[in-house]
Amino acid sequence: MLAFCGYQVSTQFAANEARHADLRDSFIHLWAKHESAAAQKLYVELIGGLAKQSNNSLIADQKRAALFASTRNASYDDLLWRYYCSVNKELEKRHKDVVALNNKGGK
Repeated sequence: MLAFCGYQVSTQFAANEARHADLRDSFIHLWAKHESAAAQKLYVELIGGLAKQSNNSLIADQKRAALFASTRNASYDDLLWRYYCSVNKELEKRHKDVVALNNKGGK
């Protein structure tokens, strides 16, 4: 029974990661096609789920967004640029939290 539950958890985790990657890629596709209204809806969903994403998922988002965000002028009006900055801030926050925990444990 325990093995089955572990399998279910890992399957659900993989499904959530895949859904997030599909959502991110759809957002980038809509952004590239200048479909602002549809891209905005996906942007809101992506931003709402940032805190729940794994570090690996956020790093993949960072790399994927950087491919496109760096080719344009940085502007806060640009949804992809804002998403890229938000992912970077979330990763930085997590890094600071890990460093703070390590510093507490070492005292």
